[in-house]
Amino acid sequence: MSQSSSAATASTQDKPAPLWIGAREIAGLLDMSVGAFNRNAPRLIEDEGFPCPSPHRLRPVTWRRSAVLQWIATQGYARADTDAAPARPGSSAGAGATVHLLRLASGGA
Repeated sequence: MSQSSSAATASTQDKPAPLWIGAREIAGLLDMSVGAFNRNAPRLIEDEGFPCPSPHRLRPVTWRRSAVLQWIATQGYARADTDAAPARPGSSAGAGATVHLLRLASGGA
């Protein structure tokens, strides 16, 4: 590996996490489709304490990454500090977040 390519690889690996994330990234964290997140975002903000998007950007709509991860952690997800979809305790990793959010939407606990 040349010196310039190893330096480029090192700078890519050391790149800090983005400050702002969009619906696609949030949907991935919540293990749901982008459409499902976009449909549920207003209710999550109003009823569940989900963070509000940035008031400074209308398109694309973005949220502060740290606030989203903190909200995910307060919902009982095991791994809010990673980019992987969080696993809900006591449920299968693939459907935990979706099932939990659907229960919340239907008024269940």
